Amino acid sequence: MLIDYLNHQLRERQAQGLQRQRRIAESPCAPHQRVSRDGQPARDMLAFCSNDYLGLASHPALALAAGEMS
Repeated sequence: MLIDYLNHQLRERQAQGLQRQRRIAESPCAPHQRVSRDGQPARDMLAFCSNDYLGLASHPALALAAGEMS
C-alpha cells in the first residue's frame, strides 16, 4: 500500500539523518538572528534568507518615519 511505502521511505530518511528539522527564529528579522530547533538552545546565526538583509527594518529613523506616515 502507498502509506506503507511512504512510511518506509520516511524511516529510511530518518535513519540517514535526512529528515527536515524546522528552525525557530527567537529574535526579530535581522542579518544576525538567534535560532533554535527541536528544544536545543538558541544560537546566533547569519540570516541569508531574510528580506531585511541590510538590517533597515529596525533602524530608528525608519521606524520614526513610518510612524509619522500613519
